[in-house]
Amino acid sequence: MQDLDLRNVSSRRRNPIIADIFNRLKYMDRRGSGFKKILDSYEFQEHYTEEMKPEFKSSNSEFWLIFKNLNYNAKNIGNNLSAQNADKKMPIKKCR
Repeated sequence: MQDLDLRNVSSRRRNPIIADIFNRLKYMDRRGSGFKKILDSYEFQEHYTEEMKPEFKSSNSEFWLIFKNLNYNAKNIGNNLSAQNADKKMPIKKCR
C-alpha cells in the first residue's frame, strides 16, 4: 500500500460488513473511490502542503489512515485560535 499510486488502486473491501453499514448510512459509495476522494479533499484545504498529505499504510492484517492536522502550527503553540478559525469545522460528507 505504501508504495502504490493511491489514485489508481483497484477497489477491494477490507471489511464488507462495515462497508455495507456505511453505504446504507450514505457515508460511502460502493464503487471504491475512497482513496481518490480523501486525497482530493485534503489537497483542496487551505493549509495543505505535500508533506501534510494523508498517509496510507497496511500490513497483512491491518490498515492505517493517518490524517495530519492542517491547522497545527508549531510557532503558535499556546496562542488562542483566532475568531475567524474558531468555528471552522470540516463536515463529513454523505455520498449521493
